[in-house]
Formats: sequence, structure tokens, C-alpha cells
Amino acid sequence: MKLKTGSLVALAATLVSAPALAAPAANLGVSISAPSGVNVYSAATYTFTVGNTGNRNASNVVLTIQLPETNTSPQVYVMGVVNSLSAGCTRTGTVVTCNLGTINKNTSKSSTVNITLPYSTDPIVFDASASTSTHEENFANNDASHTAALGLYSVAVSAPENATNRHCTGTNLSSFYECELFPSSISSFDSILETDGSVTLIGADPGLGGDWTLVGPDYLHIEYYDGVDLAGTLDARGVSADCFEGPMIFPGSSYMAMYEVCLQ
Repeated sequence: MKLKTGSLVALAATLVSAPALAAPAANLGVSISAPSGVNVYSAATYTFTVGNTGNRNASNVVLTIQLPETNTSPQVYVMGVVNSLSAGCTRTGTVVTCNLGTINKNTSKSSTVNITLPYSTDPIVFDASASTSTHEENFANNDASHTAALGLYSVAVSAPENATNRHCTGTNLSSFYECELFPSSISSFDSILETDGSVTLIGADPGLGGDWTLVGPDYLHIEYYDGVDLAGTLDARGVSADCFEGPMIFPGSSYMAMYEVCLQ
């Protein structure tokens, strides 16, 4: 059958105006989810999901998770205790690598990290990224970040209260957990949080003492004095039913200390 000239022109116009099909490509996206209502020093499971919204299956997908890091130097550690990882995931230092294999188009795969996080004055951040050996054109959603939201504890202080104080000194520390990584760095002393708001340091030289106040149910503020001179200021938060943790700042010094104050 022969087509008339007009039909040929119409067919050519249709072919020219037809939309071009997108080239086959994977499109990976990463998301991070965490349970709510988790307090400091409580185990929690964080879920890292890699989805493929492309029009091509993604092969050899690798998920890389950067765990929160300590401010210790020269060695850096995970800011917390890693309890377990999903099958197919391994940890080297502060980095978790998960081999996810193939993620078909319009499907996803998830990996989990169960970790116990401490109290920190700096944000505790997870970073994750995904890669594939398959062609991708959009890399904008291959990375994700999540800042842990951790609850604190109310601590009842019924003065006078005996307290055990543990601390280590350094620069730029953000968590007493960093002290516990190096037990030999920890010093301790006993004190009494007196009814009148003063602090008695057991066995200390005369003139050494301080004042304390409970700013909130989970917030202990202490100012230490050497005579009339301010020696240090502690702002500590409730990390259990009877313990506070926080930084001690020394006026005019580049050094600081992370403290644990536990009621006896």
C-alpha cells in the first residue's frame, strides 16, 4: 500500500514532535530516620535507606555512613558505643560501609546502626552517602545528614547532697565520654552541695569552694572560687537519675574540662 504525500508529511510531523525518551540511568537517594524519645546513654537504632527512583536498576550499590566523631586528638573515635550493624555492613574506625548489591528501579534497601550516644555540647551528626557502578545523572540526593535529638534526665537535688566529681582536662572537649576513653586522664574529688547554695570541697585547701544552683530540673550550674577569684564555671546537664555532665570553663585559659557530677 502506498501512502499519499499528505500522509507522509503528517507522519513525519508526528515523529518529530514525539518526546524523546530519557536515557536509562539510576537515581539514588539517601534518607536517615531515628526513633523519637531517646535519651542520652540509651541504645537506639538509626535506619539508613537508599532508594532508586531512576529508570534503570542500580548495580553494586555501596552505602557509606560516617558515624559521629569525638574531638580527641590525634586519634578520633566514634562518639558513642556501636552495639550492632545490619548484615552486610562493616565498620572501620568511624566509618560504616554497607554493600547493598543491586537496587532495582523504584525500590529501596535499608541498613541499620544500633548505637548508644552520650551527652555532648556539640551536635552529634550522622552523614551518609550512596554510590553505584551504574550510570547516574543526578547526584543531588546521594547524600544525607542527621543530627541526633537526645533527651536529658531530671535530677532531684535535696540539699545537702554529697557528690562525687570526676573530670579530665583538655581543649575543645564536648563530652565526658571523651574522658572515659582515657581512664588514666580522669581525676576525682568529693563535694557537698549545701542547703544555702554553697559548695564544700572535701579535703580542699581553705578558700576553695563554690556556689551551686539548679537552673532547671536537668541543669546544674556551679561556680568555683579560689578565695574571691572565680576559678571555673560548670554548666552540666542531667544524664541519668542522679548524674550531671558538662563543661567546666576556666577564665582566661585555653584549657577546659569535662565534668561528671553524681549525687551519692
